[in-house]
Amino acid sequence: MDDEDQTERRRSFRKSGNQYPLSIGRHSARLLDWSANSVGIHVREGTAGYQVGDTVKIAILSERTHGVAVFTGCVRRIDPGIDVLGIDLVDGGPDAATFLVELLDPSDSSPGSPPA
Repeated sequence: MDDEDQTERRRSFRKSGNQYPLSIGRHSARLLDWSANSVGIHVREGTAGYQVGDTVKIAILSERTHGVAVFTGCVRRIDPGIDVLGIDLVDGGPDAATFLVELLDPSDSSPGSPPA
């Protein structure tokens, strides 16, 4: 994929996911990057079985509160060669962005905005 396609696909500023562990359904995964309305995750068991348009549940454990936040997403992109899924957050998208800011970047208070 060329840089122009990559830029077009990414409408919101993306932040690093710091390889934060999470789960997608019953699969373990790592958060690669995220924005105010989407996440990129690496699925440890691979992307076989996922299809574009699938509705998925993403569960993220907060090390601060020891609670698990569950968000619904829709698979929008699959990179099977590197086992990565691009997932748009639905329903709780704004809540997910707020949660990720607090979890991964407590110094930032504005999800989806580029750094100053």
